[in-house]
Amino acid sequence: MSLVHATLFLHNWLALGIAGVTAIYTWLTRRDDQSASRFTGIEARMEHVETRLTSIETRVEDLPGRADYHQLSLQIGDIAGQIAVLAERIKPLAATIDRVQDYLTAQTPVRRIARAKE
Repeated sequence: MSLVHATLFLHNWLALGIAGVTAIYTWLTRRDDQSASRFTGIEARMEHVETRLTSIETRVEDLPGRADYHQLSLQIGDIAGQIAVLAERIKPLAATIDRVQDYLTAQTPVRRIARAKE
């Protein structure tokens, strides 16, 4: 092989090598770009989920706990006892009101008749 043929042969292989390296580089960078766009989408979704999780955590922290419910239960029991005492105290008053109402109901026809005669 002559020197010209050898140089041409090396030149072709060098061009082929450079083209191959360029193709591999392009493939790798494009793949990185696709991966980067996927990661950008994933990051956006993660930020959304993180925001929602923070919101839920804030709401849960504001909810009453077991001790709060127990205290509320005790207070409701106290109120129920006080209402029972008031109901017992009102019974004589209700009986008096019933007697007065019965008396007034019994007197009403007499008054109407008396006024009609006048």
